[in-house]
Amino acid sequence: MVIAGAGSAGFGIFRILTEAGCTDIIVTDSIGALHVNRTVGMENPYKREIANKSNPLKLSGSLFEVMKGADVFIGVSGKGNLVNKDIIKKMNPDPIVFGLSNPDPEILPSDALEGGARIVATRRSDFANQISNAVVFPSILSALLDLRINTLSQSMLVAVATALSNILDNKQLRSDYILPKVDDPRIIHIVTDTLRNIIQSHMEDKN
Repeated sequence: MVIAGAGSAGFGIFRILTEAGCTDIIVTDSIGALHVNRTVGMENPYKREIANKSNPLKLSGSLFEVMKGADVFIGVSGKGNLVNKDIIKKMNPDPIVFGLSNPDPEILPSDALEGGARIVATRRSDFANQISNAVVFPSILSALLDLRINTLSQSMLVAVATALSNILDNKQLRSDYILPKVDDPRIIHIVTDTLRNIIQSHMEDKN
């Protein structure tokens, strides 16, 4: 996996993916790939944490260089049109491409698909597969208040994400429909039940 952007969004996505079990992640900033041997532009403690826990092969170079042979691209760089279809063609077959910068994604869905991407998502509602924090944020906040939870761990976020991914059954799931819609009434119940089960499990373990 390659994440373009080492700011708060990139850092958060990196932590969740790591918690979910992803072990081969490379995060890039405007200079290039973060890795433990890099010294330039590493004053930020969050970048140092990323470097220490990612990029196991210690690959260096630009975003374009580390995207070669990648399976997944996640763009949170804040820069529209950062990637072109020729770069997508150099990824592994049928890659997943999430251009999540707004209003202009790192690559337009049409270009990503032309480059060979199998699944493409953006944050925009006028394209298929909109990825928006509005899908989960109101439900998470409501569940935290209802259940009086004062700590939201990475494992909780992964559990909620897993539960939401199971909303769509095999008949509904398509390459252009990978997430429930923002207004899906099932979301609030699934988020609350997932967090409640985690809290109850923790309480049982303590007892």
